[in-house]
Amino acid sequence: MWLLFLWHIITITKARMVRKLIFILVLASLTAGCGQSRTATPFSEPTPQAAVTTSPGSSATVETPTATAGSQARPDDATTFFDQGSAFLAQGDWDKAIAEYDKAIELNPDYAEAYANRSAAHYNEGDYDRAIADADRAIQFKPDLALAYANRGHAYHSKGDYDLAIADCDQAIQLKPDYAEAYFIRGYAYHRKGDTDQAIADYDKAIQLMPGLAEAYNNRAIAYRAKGDYDRAIADYDQAIQLVPDYAEAYYNRGIAYDYKGDHDRAIADFDRAIQLMPDNVEVYMHRAKTYYAKGDYDRSISDLDKAIQLKPDDAGTYNNRGMAYRDKGDYDRAIADFDKAIQLTPDYAEAYANRGIAYDYEGDHDRAIADLDQAIQLMPDDAQAYYNRGIAYGAKGDYDQAIADYDKAIQLTPDNAVPYYWRGLALREQGRRTEAIADLKKSLELTSNPLLREAAEQALSELGAQ
Repeated sequence: MWLLFLWHIITITKARMVRKLIFILVLASLTAGCGQSRTATPFSEPTPQAAVTTSPGSSATVETPTATAGSQARPDDATTFFDQGSAFLAQGDWDKAIAEYDKAIELNPDYAEAYANRSAAHYNEGDYDRAIADADRAIQFKPDLALAYANRGHAYHSKGDYDLAIADCDQAIQLKPDYAEAYFIRGYAYHRKGDTDQAIADYDKAIQLMPGLAEAYNNRAIAYRAKGDYDRAIADYDQAIQLVPDYAEAYYNRGIAYDYKGDHDRAIADFDRAIQLMPDNVEVYMHRAKTYYAKGDYDRSISDLDKAIQLKPDDAGTYNNRGMAYRDKGDYDRAIADFDKAIQLTPDYAEAYANRGIAYDYEGDHDRAIADLDQAIQLMPDDAQAYYNRGIAYGAKGDYDQAIADYDKAIQLTPDNAVPYYWRGLALREQGRRTEAIADLKKSLELTSNPLLREAAEQALSELGAQ
């Protein structure tokens, strides 16, 4: 999601361009300009929180089967330690669970279920390599143990090896066709690979087999949202919250869906609830800040970003976002200080250079603006917005030849974007190239339905004596 800032041109002189700021939220990529835009590079997009767990808010666990005799005899003490380990696993005490499974395995070295459950405990501690090693041992001793394949698939997924995760879940499902958790894990792996349709199919199956699996609704909602189907996404979040009323991630994710629909008030209400449930989650503060920003409530946006910085002081994107809020309040010095900090933390942060350049331009320091936009273009040479923002800065200096060259490049990169046509039309008008100016202004009208851009272009055409 990108935040674009519309500028209504009042007058243009050879000395400078005077602008009036009006903000809108645009649910589009940078190349899809939808209006007359002096574009700030966006708020960093907070990450949707997908569940990889069968208990909301906890670390991941796949399944904890009760102790069984299996196909091989086990000493009674080994079974006792296994049961104790499983109890600790269910309580979320991973260290104690591992200690009990260690004892069970010491007494019975081929205890497949103990390896499988110890794998789950290692997973929940974030030790995915040990989780995989234990699942390997479980499969060695009991090749038809579906749980071991699912656990290993879960660990592979968390390591980012989605193909191996899918292969293991395939095997688990083949061994146990009604294994809801295996469908759930496989769905998430497909989702991470970008195959949202297959992910939804697997979440459907998981929900069919386990209707109370709130995380499956949450994750399916994220997949629907990725497809742009916000209504289905919201319906799934509703169901997840109905199943688990304190499901913080579902409130957060539903807030994002409402935000994408432009329903900022409902989005903020959901973010408020998510923050009540997880008050130290940086992403929620960042997204609520972005929503306040879209509403034009810069003070609340800054307040949320202050909190995000307090929680995560080395995140460059948060400084970039706060800089944007300060800039659009008109506090350019604080804005520039925040962009400076973002660049200090991430020296190749192209968007921060672009945003700082715009702030310098607002202050009338066009040379510094151009220098920053030069750097932004060097880092992202195919970004049309950087070119036409630099063109605006050149135009403010009266260098219309260079401004037109930048608008040409922006049009080459995004030929269906009305914005650079509009600006090029104004620059051509300043050079006395009336026919070409009229053609560009008419082209901008042809490409946009945005009322502000249309009003500005029609006014410019009227001043040129064109219909």
